[in-house]
Formats: sequence, C-alpha cells, structure tokens
Amino acid sequence: MKIDFNFYKQRGFVYAIFSNVFFLFLWHSNLMADQFLYVSAAGENAIEVYQFDEIGKLELVQKFDLGSSPGNSVLSPDRKYLYVSVGSKEKTGIYTLGIDEKGKLSEVAFGETPLRLTYLEVDKKGLYLFSCHYGEGKVSSYKLEDGLFKGKVLEIIPTDKMAHSALIDSSGEYIYFPHTGPNCIYQFQFKQEKLIALEPSKVDGPDKDNNYHEPRHIVFHPKHKIVYSSNEFGGGISRWLIENNGTLSLQQTLKTVPKDINWRNASSDLAIAKNGKLIFVANRDITNKKEATGNDSVSVFVLDANGNISKQSGTYPLGRHPRCLHIEDKGRLLFGSAVDSAEISIYEINYEYGTLKSLAKIQSGKKPMWMVTYSKH
Repeated sequence: MKIDFNFYKQRGFVYAIFSNVFFLFLWHSNLMADQFLYVSAAGENAIEVYQFDEIGKLELVQKFDLGSSPGNSVLSPDRKYLYVSVGSKEKTGIYTLGIDEKGKLSEVAFGETPLRLTYLEVDKKGLYLFSCHYGEGKVSSYKLEDGLFKGKVLEIIPTDKMAHSALIDSSGEYIYFPHTGPNCIYQFQFKQEKLIALEPSKVDGPDKDNNYHEPRHIVFHPKHKIVYSSNEFGGGISRWLIENNGTLSLQQTLKTVPKDINWRNASSDLAIAKNGKLIFVANRDITNKKEATGNDSVSVFVLDANGNISKQSGTYPLGRHPRCLHIEDKGRLLFGSAVDSAEISIYEINYEYGTLKSLAKIQSGKKPMWMVTYSKH
C-alpha cells in the first residue's frame, strides 16, 4: 500500500493551525477573565462594569442601576466590596456593592449620610470610611460593620470651603484633606475613632504668585514618606514630606503645562505608578468650558529614587474635562475619564522612557466621574 505522506502533512499542518488558534483564543479569554473597570456614570445613575484585557480592549458586561447619581468609589481592602457614594434629592449615602467571581456587582447594603459626599476613602484594615463635603466645608468619618456601611456616622467636622478629597496613610494613623479654594491641606490624626487636628491643623499650598496652587487630589509614594498633590489653579504638581508627627512640609512644585500657553489650565486628578517611578496629572482647558474640544491632557513626570520630581517626560491628549486617572492593578495601563465628552482613554505605560502609548478611546455612559479597577489575581 502506498502511503500519501503529503496528506498527513497537510492534515498535521491544519491541526497545528487549529491548535494555535484555539490556544490564542484561550489565552485571550484568560486575559479578559479577571480584570474589570468600574465607572461611575453620574449621568446614567449607574456603575458601568467593563471587562478589559492587556491591550486595553474594553467590553461592557454590566450596567448596575443605583437610582441616584454616583460620585467617587473605592474598593474594600479585601476586595470583596465596592463602596460607592451617591447623591440626589431622593437619595444620599453610600452603597456597599458585592463583587462576584465574574466581576459583576450586586447590592449588599445601603446607608444614608447626612450630607452628600465629595470623595470616598477607606482605611487599610477595612474598618472605616472617610469623606469631605465641598459645598459645606466639612470632613467626616464613618464606621463599617463587618465590611458593610449601614449608616454609622462617627464625626462631621467643619474645616473650610471646597474640601475636595481625602487620603489616609497605610498605618491608618494620619489622614489628609486637600481644600482647593483656601489653598491648603487639613491634617488629622485618627485615633480611637476620633479625628484629632494636628498642630498646625492645616498647611498652606504653593505660593499663589506662580499660578499653580490649590491642592485638589493627593497620593502617597509607595516607598517613601512623601505625598504628592495635584494643584487645581493654573495646573501644578507638588511634593510634600510627611514629618515624624504626621504634618506635611511642602518641598517642591512644578507647573504641569508650559508657562507660555495661550489657554487657561486647571489640574484635576493624579495617579502614581506602583513602582514609584512615574506620576501622572490630568489637565483641563478651562478657557471656554462650553467648547466641545480643548487642550485637555495628561502630563507625565519622572520621579527619582528618592521620590523627587526630576522632570516632565511628556503630555498626551484626553477627552473633554478629564475627571479621574487610574492605573490598573498590574501597573501596565492608565485610564483617563472625561466628563463632558463621556470618553475613557486607555494608555500603555512605558516605564523605561516615561512615555504613554495610546491603545484605545471608548464612549462611556454620561459623565464618567470616577474609575476603579479590580483584578482577582
């Protein structure tokens, strides 16, 4: 019997192709399986859940209706829950949403709050939430019950107008509240469920003469006792040293855009790379807020081994009126949301050169106020 080797070669070749295609399909499915982006779509009264992969491809898998406009959100330290602040005439408070194996959300608890929350922060042990109240000029603390928020208010303390965000250190001892208009950061010790003002109770922001003041959002350096702030007025980034008593000391401030620009800039959010080598600041062109397009962008700064801001390495476009920046758990992708154009920009981070590579831009639900990513690994 004559054996047709070409027949078997062809069949083997086809099988090899099929096997490789099937392997690539499984590989891509695994990439998509455990990474999720949660977007607070304020104009939709919902949280949008996107599944995403290593190349920045997003797929909407759930739209969770809240019945009220969502603001900021934060993951519980054990990654079981997503806490979401909501505020409207009908409902003001904090949702505790459970996260299932497929990254989808379900309501576990809801607790009312006396005031609408401007920001939401959780301590590293998952025992307390902290917030601030922009219009009222107050800061506040709340107690969780077995990881759930059911309405337990600890304190609401008057500070000053335009309280914008909150950040608690990894020890759970010190918490900071940037205030834009007054150009300051209020600083507290959190002890025995009390917010105790440090001495001094607030630290002034950068010199107003340089037009890059008004601290808005802050982040910690992952290795050093350093805090960085984005500065709203004029657009700036500052480095602050955390002293032994918890107070902040301003060390360095840079503008986020060139001084000779012919448009008005205001910085919003910032995000720091998990390895502490890069930091990103969002810029808003506020020359004419009604314009559909502008010079909105994200600026990239390089940090040296000691946490100093060494240089600016680039500026990249974002959608209209950027609100939030977020780096996903694996540290490869940067997400930027734009409120007015309802866009999410996805960039790949190049740590060697301090640059960004645009991967995609998608339309989200109306007014994407905040973003959080979740990975099961």
